[in-house]
Amino acid sequence: MLKEMITDQSNQQTPSYLLIKGLVRKANDQSIVGRLDDPINWSLPFSPPGWLSQRQYIQMVRNLICGEEATVQACKILQSRLGPGLCHDFLETQINDEIHHANLYHQYLDLLADDIEPSSGWHDVLEKCLNSHTTVVELILAFHILLEGEAVFLQKLIGDYISCPLFADINNKIRNDEARHVAFGRIMLPALSAQLSVSEKKKLMLWAEDIWFASARALVAEYLDPGAVQPDILDQTLRARWLQQEEILMNLGIS
Repeated sequence: MLKEMITDQSNQQTPSYLLIKGLVRKANDQSIVGRLDDPINWSLPFSPPGWLSQRQYIQMVRNLICGEEATVQACKILQSRLGPGLCHDFLETQINDEIHHANLYHQYLDLLADDIEPSSGWHDVLEKCLNSHTTVVELILAFHILLEGEAVFLQKLIGDYISCPLFADINNKIRNDEARHVAFGRIMLPALSAQLSVSEKKKLMLWAEDIWFASARALVAEYLDPGAVQPDILDQTLRARWLQQEEILMNLGIS
């Protein structure tokens, strides 16, 4: 069992244990949580992009907050299922990170002076991932590999296309934390997948594909006006991005 593999004293010199221990140490050293000084330069210019409507831009920030808050819930579920130990300690640092990230996005959202609910489609995907029947491996795959991995990718993409210095500063500070969360998932997933049968791995890959496409289509629907991109081109773009994710999962043992 994974719980015994991580917490058993005899396993405390294994590569997985030592890597997670290193992540906990990095989290305590590098996390932006708990610093006396605010790491965000709130005096930077605030300039939302002109190519997104204000509603779309607010929706984007709302969706980021929704993702951070859902990840907090996922981490708490994982803590309860894995019990005390090194993973619990890492997840505690991640919970603190995600709460702080959500607060930063809330502060940024206050500058937009509006109140729009997160995308219902995106919210539905997150709720599906948090279903009581979702397994430990599914939670880690969803929140530490797929969603956190895409968050890092999108934060880089947002930085390239949204020239708001303040938003860029927030995302740059958050990105190191998110990369550390992804690293945790990439350490854990091979150990988890090793316990699965071939048929269970195939089922897990299909579940991951369903979650990824549902989230991608929900978010695309928010930011692209109907007819802005031809359906076949959009499908090809999403399929190409999924194949990159699928290759990552295969390399992590889901094959």
